[in-house]
Amino acid sequence: MDKGEKISSVARDILIEKLPSARIPVTVSLENDGEKLKFPVAIPSDKIRFDHGFFIVGLDFSGLEGFLGKNVHVQFYMSGLGYTFSAVLKKTDRFYAFMLPDEVNYLKDTEDSDRGQVLAKLCYKAKNKDIVINVRTLQNYNIFASPKWTDVPEMYREKAQKLLSAFVEDSRSGMGGKIGNGLHLIRVARYLCDDFFEDSGSSKVKILPLDMIFIDDKRLVLGDRDSSYNLVLEDDYDIIAEFSVKPFLRRKIAFTCTVEDRYMGAKNSTCYSCKIRGLKEEDVRFLNESVYGKVRVER
Repeated sequence: MDKGEKISSVARDILIEKLPSARIPVTVSLENDGEKLKFPVAIPSDKIRFDHGFFIVGLDFSGLEGFLGKNVHVQFYMSGLGYTFSAVLKKTDRFYAFMLPDEVNYLKDTEDSDRGQVLAKLCYKAKNKDIVINVRTLQNYNIFASPKWTDVPEMYREKAQKLLSAFVEDSRSGMGGKIGNGLHLIRVARYLCDDFFEDSGSSKVKILPLDMIFIDDKRLVLGDRDSSYNLVLEDDYDIIAEFSVKPFLRRKIAFTCTVEDRYMGAKNSTCYSCKIRGLKEEDVRFLNESVYGKVRVER
């Protein structure tokens, strides 16, 4: 979903009436020259309240200090509808706060791209044998699109936000690996909440392939639904991936990746975040333009 039409004054009045008791999670990201920073901060429903036109967050919630005095992009869902607006984050001696402005917009649905389907093989040696693991993409996980919070089904959004907060805290404390701009963590949190883990029958007696849920020129994220594979931290793996670019047109690339971090889910699921190296220059350009729409500035 992206920014849609402005809500009416009546709809805004209804929001003001319902928000104090709604107890909803909210996501906040920086706005940079009119564009959202890729990495949001998730504020769980028990950490934020609405009072007299202001969203209020206690000082015990970490992660907002870097947003002080800056324009922030805010998103939340209530009664099945998505809302977004811009505000300035302020701080008192007791809490953080930002105002619900006069201009609030709906979030509108956007169509998923049919590009970016991937078939790949992950290879490594074990006991002098070549091991090959099949890798594929999942329906509704569009590799050729920047991850955004609105990709996460609403029923999982609050849980995913809590997972993201935990990932960030682990990284800051040194317990987790480096997260860069954190964009890939949206997909990780979504994957670990997804309902395909409820599958039954034959899916439980066969080994499933790994799921490619994120890739750009710096990082690859693989999902393992039932932890069938134990990719080792700091080990290297070779990847050969074939991307569907257009109907009947495919692009094959090869690279090496190193496992940097591992994220465990509650239903025996795992995600592996891997650092990419060994890409050809034209493949770097291909991934950047496919995912971000342009060549990305080096972080």
